[in-house]
Amino acid sequence: GGRWDGRGDGGGQGGGGQRGRHSGMAFAANDGPRLTNRTVLETETGAKFPPVLVLDPTDETDTVRFLGAGCVSSRNWRFKLVKDYAVGLYVDADKCYQKYKKKVPTEQAARDALVEPGLKKTLRIVLARETDTFRFAKRINKHMEDKIAQEHFGDLMWLEMWRDWMTEQGGYHLKLPKGIEIRLTWSVDPENDKEMLTTEIRRRDRVLASKRIHSRTLAWGIYDAFLGDAPLSESASGDIASRMMNLCR
Repeated sequence: GGRWDGRGDGGGQGGGGQRGRHSGMAFAANDGPRLTNRTVLETETGAKFPPVLVLDPTDETDTVRFLGAGCVSSRNWRFKLVKDYAVGLYVDADKCYQKYKKKVPTEQAARDALVEPGLKKTLRIVLARETDTFRFAKRINKHMEDKIAQEHFGDLMWLEMWRDWMTEQGGYHLKLPKGIEIRLTWSVDPENDKEMLTTEIRRRDRVLASKRIHSRTLAWGIYDAFLGDAPLSESASGDIASRMMNLCR
């Protein structure tokens, strides 16, 4: 997932902290969660991750905090390793700490906790190069389709809906430019208490497109693709899991 350095344009680091395994985040020695207040640089791609995301622009209290990140890579036709995008996880830190304090002693336990329902969280992806939207969706689909088919065959329709919508966002050429941000938020719809996956395509602070699908299975499948037993990036999922352990120890 790349090294973490101290650069960034966020506020200062809170004092009295205790360094985690990686240098980009500090955790308080006292009781309760204390995450970084600085923008974190994912050094493999150069993507910046702010310490806090506001999910609803009409409600400044609807926020999630940065937990960890890494790089997703692939091999091109010359078998050269290319960096496709950075991916970071944001969580409702207070509820995460309350729910999982002293319950995630291993990285596997931390990964399992992060793919459970009931905790508001966001996967934030920043494209490191021009990206074919069909291939982007297909690659995530490959990591989750069989699992969804085994667990909830009828929910494959939601996966197909998401995959088709995601592909369409590339327009006529099925391409999204470098620097585009994709957010995948797993939360509960306050209007009906149903779990939903909200996908946003963003450029800076502007939402270019958004899609809500009320399916716990779809949200679980996508999060499992990044954090499950065979993740898209071992380094990213490992970094996120180790920070989750630190947060909840």
